[in-house]
Amino acid sequence: MEETHRIANKYFDTIYQRWPIVSKARFLERLPYLFFKPRADFTLLCLSIHLLLQYPTPNDLSMQSSLYVTIKNAISLLESTSFLTLEVVQARLLVTFYEVGHGIEPGASISIAAAAKTARMLGLNKKQFQQRKADPAAKIVAEEEKRVWWAAVNLDRYATTLTLHLLPFLDPKRGLEVFTKR
Repeated sequence: MEETHRIANKYFDTIYQRWPIVSKARFLERLPYLFFKPRADFTLLCLSIHLLLQYPTPNDLSMQSSLYVTIKNAISLLESTSFLTLEVVQARLLVTFYEVGHGIEPGASISIAAAAKTARMLGLNKKQFQQRKADPAAKIVAEEEKRVWWAAVNLDRYATTLTLHLLPFLDPKRGLEVFTKR
């Protein structure tokens, strides 16, 4: 339990400061339940946070560790069973962030597309994020949903710029001319 709190505190002291897509209050409130009443989506989110805090060792030639593969498999399993929640989108975004940061470009491209699609399936793109009179817990969830949606949009745009050179129908010398002349 102490190690889990240490990892959570490290995440909220570092990555969260620049990319706050997980509500600290909601996360810490649910953390004790991880050990006696676990939910698959929250467990996945915790593992994704742990993955983000991994540092490469001199012996590692690849950042595709067993933890990375396990998380990717868990995401696929939850998505294939239509277990789509905000936590699944957050986990996928954190994994995408990891992939972008470690140069796993094909994985990042696929992950962000899936994260954005899942966010749209949850309706995050259609929500009205204006503050209404609601209880404080609902306001926190609404803010978290807004941050997740905009993180998906921004990360999608960034990942697209990384992989644009991989598209075979774009000629960098001629630009969009390929589309207009036949």
